[in-house]
Amino acid sequence: TPSSITFAPGANWKPTQAQEMFSRYLGVDGVDNSMIQTSSTTTKANVTTARYSQYYKGLPVEFASFALVSKGGTVQFMTGSYYNIPLGTGTVPALTEAGALTHALQFVGAQKYKWQDPAEEAWLKQLTHNNDTSFYPKGRISS
Repeated sequence: TPSSITFAPGANWKPTQAQEMFSRYLGVDGVDNSMIQTSSTTTKANVTTARYSQYYKGLPVEFASFALVSKGGTVQFMTGSYYNIPLGTGTVPALTEAGALTHALQFVGAQKYKWQDPAEEAWLKQLTHNNDTSFYPKGRISS
């Protein structure tokens, strides 16, 4: 897939046509694969950057995102990383959260972790004003 596409002045793509552009140039089907807008910023020079993240069957695809840059209401270029995921790719995790943590701890091999130090945990709780916060890692599913 392309990582950057610059449009000719006559292409006349509008930011509201983002999904059509993703379909045409990246092959996003909008069903299994989708691009969800995550942010948009506009500069004083009226340049707007709209950022999109890729999702596969509702799960975020790690490191997959595209930005559409427009000026004066016309998309000038799009750039980013999109992954072609083969149809039928499953979304059932190969590891449980606990299993992933076990592997990570074995890989790092530290003698002590920050969440095992009561002073560090107390400092974090005080800093965040949240007694439920911790340095203990929390797993999440991503594609």
